[in-house]
Amino acid sequence: QESCPLRLWTEKQGQTIRLEVVSNDIICGPRGVNVYDGYSLKARNMGSLCDSRTIRGTAHNMILKPVDRTRTAPVYLKLSVLNSTCNGIVQKKKAIHDQVRELPRLASSETGQAHDLNCTYLLESDHSSDLVEVTLEGRLVEWNEYNCQGDVIKFYDEKGGCSRETELLANSTKQILTSPNYPMYYPMNSYCIYKLEAPEEHYIVLEVTDSSLENDCSDNVKLYNGHQQTYENYIGRWCGDETPKFKSKGNKLLVVFTADKEYNSGGFEAKFYTTVDENPLLFPIIIGALSLALITAVISVIVYICVQRKKKLQRS
Repeated sequence: QESCPLRLWTEKQGQTIRLEVVSNDIICGPRGVNVYDGYSLKARNMGSLCDSRTIRGTAHNMILKPVDRTRTAPVYLKLSVLNSTCNGIVQKKKAIHDQVRELPRLASSETGQAHDLNCTYLLESDHSSDLVEVTLEGRLVEWNEYNCQGDVIKFYDEKGGCSRETELLANSTKQILTSPNYPMYYPMNSYCIYKLEAPEEHYIVLEVTDSSLENDCSDNVKLYNGHQQTYENYIGRWCGDETPKFKSKGNKLLVVFTADKEYNSGGFEAKFYTTVDENPLLFPIIIGALSLALITAVISVIVYICVQRKKKLQRS
């Protein structure tokens, strides 16, 4: 029988969960419990309660899943909520021409940085001709140093980031389209536009393989034929745990993902590829040809009968 997971969550998005085992017994092997750092079992496995008596997640959800439901031992846990320095919201910062500005200082050589930060900044200028330059100072923890997952800073330009449009070429190979940071949490206030385009005379198919969006559809994905968000081009949308399948009417498909500033969940994953429909006129042509042949045959039979009757009358 499949194990029954237990999901924990905090009241606010920017908070994380700290779990401490207070039982004296060590819960290991088939009687153990695995801990997942996120909304679903696809999230990062942080190990079991046997590996560490104190576990801290990086998201506001955590899942506990018994290794074997029929053999799990009683375990007593102490749960606490921790407030993160960054609350998961995309923070907009204005870049000013020829002026050096600083982002919030998250650490110092004396105190070090807080654990489990997830800070996202959108740097933008009022002038489209300006370029934004960023200079980094300091040191990050390297991968596997002190047995922890390394710290990292990622940069996205206007084509690669979620705040701008992303252009994707579709072909017969199935490609993957996901929400930002999937399978972890996508940033709140996300607004992502994906412009998919296929060769001429081709159509685009998008199959949703996993979806963990808000059930009230405050976070959702909408699809449009072409690359314009108009009523005439609207195909449909999905949210919650729906996994629908869509097909464009032409060689262009627009995918728009929006999220509000409230709670979010595990995001989505979809596959997209091209297909070629058979000639839509082929079936009518075949039907027309068969109908014409049938009419010709009927007329021939009628003419033949009339000719035979006429000959018969002439003999008599």
